Amino acid sequence: RTEGRGPADEAHAFVLASNGALDVRCHAHGFGARALELRLRHCGGPGPLTVELPLGAVLVAAGQGRTQPLVAEEPVRVEVWPGEETQVRLTAFCGDSQGAVPRCPMVLTQYVVDSGYASGQAALWRWSAPFQPR
Repeated sequence: RTEGRGPADEAHAFVLASNGALDVRCHAHGFGARALELRLRHCGGPGPLTVELPLGAVLVAAGQGRTQPLVAEEPVRVEVWPGEETQVRLTAFCGDSQGAVPRCPMVLTQYVVDSGYASGQAALWRWSAPFQPR
């Protein structure tokens, strides 16, 4: 289940990237404080873009193998001007207690974990446990 500001919100980074208005590059440096790096580039058009990544936004590793997905521990809202690239570092939980620590490019998904499960690492692992391979 997802809630809040998700892919139906036109300011969600996933929606803006899907529409071609925003280039999103993500890289994980482990998990925890400032572990997730986002590079957001406005691809053109008039005026600034308001870009949002909600609490609970889910990112997955770009490569193969069992690598921990990351879940945004905090919401992000930034303005990006035409032709400008903005870098944002944010704190993220890991979404798979048995996966490899992510130190790799990540892909932003349209999924947003309920804020109740994104309130702490233990709560997130309780939510994700049924989806993890055994």
